[in-house]
Amino acid sequence: MNDKIAPLTSDNYPSWKQDMIAILLDRNVYDIVLGKENPPGVDATEKEKMRFKKRCNKAFSSIYLNVSKDLRPLIADITERKKAWE
Repeated sequence: MNDKIAPLTSDNYPSWKQDMIAILLDRNVYDIVLGKENPPGVDATEKEKMRFKKRCNKAFSSIYLNVSKDLRPLIADITERKKAWE
């Protein structure tokens, strides 16, 4: 999949959002972004916990790196992928 898209600007949100959804689906992190996938429970293995953390990081970086540099300060301090998406 070609994941090169135009970065989010102040005037391209509708098309950016659709492109970004496709990227997040391809990377299997869209449900994490929406908050539909919860972290592994207390009984989860360290490997499962680490896998989830890596997917959360991938979700956030996918969004952050596809936002124009002038808009990045708006989400730079947000570590929750769902809040960054909103």
